Amino acid sequence: MLNSENISEKQASDSFSDDVESHIFGKKDKTTFKDVGRMAYEKDQISLKIIHPLKHADLYKSYEKK
Repeated sequence: MLNSENISEKQASDSFSDDVESHIFGKKDKTTFKDVGRMAYEKDQISLKIIHPLKHADLYKSYEKK
């Protein structure tokens, strides 16, 4: 069962993990499709099947698409 104490512990754990990761690997930079070379088909599929439905959930819901 989740309670505020468990959530706080998880947030602290996530924060610690992020700190360790950034210390080891350096600062996380935001990666965009522009940073990824080639793979146009794969980027189109990700955009069509993941990004677009998340950004336009109301549209997909009206057509009963999941």
